[in-house]
Amino acid sequence: MKRKNRGKNTVMIAIGIFVFLVIMLVTLMSLNKTGVDNFEKISAYELEKLDANAYTVVYIGRDGCDFCEKMMPNLIKAQKEYGYTTKYLDLGQIMEFPSGNIKDQEAYDIMINYDVVDGSSVMDKFGTTPMILVIHDKKIVASQVGYREYGVFEQFLEKAGLKK
Repeated sequence: MKRKNRGKNTVMIAIGIFVFLVIMLVTLMSLNKTGVDNFEKISAYELEKLDANAYTVVYIGRDGCDFCEKMMPNLIKAQKEYGYTTKYLDLGQIMEFPSGNIKDQEAYDIMINYDVVDGSSVMDKFGTTPMILVIHDKKIVASQVGYREYGVFEQFLEKAGLKK
């Protein structure tokens, strides 16, 4: 009789430990947010209402983009080190993938007609992700398309006028 109880107790302890570990894992995952939950979601329409005096970092990405996933830790780290909040624009709300068909023509037009300080044609690459824009005074003052190692991304931010 004592052996049966000992076996039941061992199973109950093992189940208790398993449940505890699952709860701890879920708690740790919720405390350490990853992905776009770290950013403020924004639409193309809201970009027009940004504070002109502030430097705003806009990350344009989409679900299913491997390079976006790879860039995410750099964006999160820079946001913490430089003290800004990244604005996230979901390209999937504007365009379909992989076809490239436009879903929201007005939002698409806002993006491709955005003023660029140096007169470059960065918006000709609109639809390529990840795309990082630094906007100041309602103009794109810097842009980066594609994945970059953190050191290169940090240089990009500082060249655009952001300071730690």
